[in-house]
Amino acid sequence: MSVNPARPKALLILGMHRSGTSAVTRVVNLLGADIGNNILLPGHDNSQGFWEHADAMKSNHYLLQAFGRSWFDIRPLPQHWSQQAAAREALVGIRAIIQAEFASRPLIALKDPRMCLTAPIWIEAFEAAGYDVQCLFVVRDPREVADSLQTRENWPREPIFLLWAHYMMEAVLATQQYPRALITYDQLLHDWRGTMQRVSSELSLAWPRSEAAAAADIDAFLHADHRHHVATTPFGDDASLMDMQPFTAEFYANCLAVARGKSDWSSLGHCALVLRNISDLYTPHLDNLLIQYERLGHQLAAKTQAFERLSKMITPDKPPKS
Repeated sequence: MSVNPARPKALLILGMHRSGTSAVTRVVNLLGADIGNNILLPGHDNSQGFWEHADAMKSNHYLLQAFGRSWFDIRPLPQHWSQQAAAREALVGIRAIIQAEFASRPLIALKDPRMCLTAPIWIEAFEAAGYDVQCLFVVRDPREVADSLQTRENWPREPIFLLWAHYMMEAVLATQQYPRALITYDQLLHDWRGTMQRVSSELSLAWPRSEAAAAADIDAFLHADHRHHVATTPFGDDASLMDMQPFTAEFYANCLAVARGKSDWSSLGHCALVLRNISDLYTPHLDNLLIQYERLGHQLAAKTQAFERLSKMITPDKPPKS
């Protein structure tokens, strides 16, 4: 009697930009998960490396762009977007990436923060390729995320809190039917052994490389230089709660409760549904504003061109220099 081999596993590492997903992905990689070969090079804003698959990032970028979105957009993708032509075309490319980079690998890990927004199409692709999909959420204090993005992008802090909640909302709602674990960036840096043991237990996941074999590499990789922005007050203090909107604070508090084993995912699911209902109110308004902005831009460009043509007609030619 033959025994069916264990199905390969695809670990989706989900989290907002600047939340520690790069560090977690490298730790998972050092524990034996395959992350592919075409990895983004380190950048000035992440000298330790992004550990992000370049083709996956490009696929997510172009998929969002096809629906008039970007990584910093707070509008959900259109209803039933995964069944529309742009998504079906993206699915073909994603399946090609999986076949080229991960075929026959027993455990792979994939990270791109944009995947919080596009997870359904990746889940479909991995399941079609025969993988069991599992999800590892990485959460960081939204104040630190806001500080980091404000420094990198020169943005005001307040909208970043909404963007953080938007990423969490999309990822939580997209993965409700799949095994999930949630860790914080703090937990990884303070006790990576206990944190990754908990991930292994909650996901019933055996790391291909033992903790003992990987320990020296992980200890050398994780150090204080990873963290450039630290909240000045512990979350939960009155001062800290004044630093972000109440809804974001509630959402983050529920994340911490899950990460600390004090709550299940139901509270996070509730927060995500509340935000989805709110976003259904403001998304049409933002869509209309962007249409008007684009129309005004075209009108301004046309008037500028007309003015330049008129100027050329009424401006006499300069006499040649003697």
